[in-house]
Amino acid sequence: ETCEDRGCPGQKPLPLKAGPTTKGQAGDGPQLAELPPDLGTKRNVEIELEKARMEFELTRLKYLHEENQRQRQHEEVMEQLQQQAAPRLVGDAGSTVFLPPQFSGGLQDLLLPQNQFAMFLYCFIFIHIIYVTKEMVVFLFSKHYLFCIAAILLYLIKTLW
Repeated sequence: ETCEDRGCPGQKPLPLKAGPTTKGQAGDGPQLAELPPDLGTKRNVEIELEKARMEFELTRLKYLHEENQRQRQHEEVMEQLQQQAAPRLVGDAGSTVFLPPQFSGGLQDLLLPQNQFAMFLYCFIFIHIIYVTKEMVVFLFSKHYLFCIAAILLYLIKTLW
């Protein structure tokens, strides 16, 4: 045991903290127990943290609900398509007749233009196909006119004979 432990007479105990003239050393800062408890700030931080947690949970539940709703709608559409594609049975137990599937035009609706830009695109494609076909026919007749005349004559002979 040393004098520090027993408190020797005539010797002053050394201060545990460094004096104000020394610069910061490890462990010189105020300890948590020494800080005055600021309950208002701590409570505000807890409330803000709880708000953030609740907002996150609400957003997560919202997206989960939207995903479930999309999945349910997808399953309903697939079920409707499956019912349309399945052949139906008509008649009594002795005579069963299979009817072909009845299509409601669902796939044809995909070709309908959704807006004016899609309509413009469809028209552009249609006009371009007509123009390219006309140019190919003109090229074929201009470069291979004898072959074209022979093909037309053979077609006429075959149909009129």
